[in-house]
Amino acid sequence: RKRVRRMSIAALVYVLLFTALSIISGYWFLIVLFILAPFYGPTIHFMIVGAHMHACCQPNNPDFRLSCGDVKLDPISSTLYWHMEYHIEHHMFPSIPCYNLKKFHKFTADQMPRRESALPLLIKLGRKSKEMYGSWEEWRENYGYYKGL
Repeated sequence: RKRVRRMSIAALVYVLLFTALSIISGYWFLIVLFILAPFYGPTIHFMIVGAHMHACCQPNNPDFRLSCGDVKLDPISSTLYWHMEYHIEHHMFPSIPCYNLKKFHKFTADQMPRRESALPLLIKLGRKSKEMYGSWEEWRENYGYYKGL
């Protein structure tokens, strides 16, 4: 509990410091982009750090290495996204706190798929999704609205 409390306090201090520095420097829009982003829907930052997690994966597969994915993120995005770049590990053992996911990844690295950087991976997944699903209309007709679950 002490570690969780320390992590929560550190995250709060980080957000407050980032907010203060953004206001002081005049770049107030960074607060909207990074701090308030989860409250107003999908954003560019979410697309970069989070869209890869289940895109082009095999749904309902009990092997988490096939039903979700990991990615390499920069330290700031990693902190803002609660270290969810270790998404396979998060699905395998959801009770592991976010600050220990990196340690767990190192422990299981030889059994995990290779991690790639976020932007090149998104480009690759964009091509792969067209091959797998065709157009948006085809995807919606065959897979959309929670079909097949």
